[in-house]
Amino acid sequence: MPAMKLQAAVVKPGGFVIVNIADVKIDNKVVPLERWTVECGKAAGLAYKGQEHPYELNYRFGLPGDGVAVEAVFLFQKP
Repeated sequence: MPAMKLQAAVVKPGGFVIVNIADVKIDNKVVPLERWTVECGKAAGLAYKGQEHPYELNYRFGLPGDGVAVEAVFLFQKP
């Protein structure tokens, strides 16, 4: 929450905050970082505008097979 409050404080009205984050799995339990980010952004006074999938992460970092990781970015706007 402190990071989102800081972003809300420094961005100009009408400006955007873009956050690249993904849920993670730890000990077979999903940690819902995406949901928490949206909740924190809203609590900080930012309007949630949705998510985009603008790019693929071509580096693999141990991903099995030929798959390519894709991450979303979450868009917020300061009213």
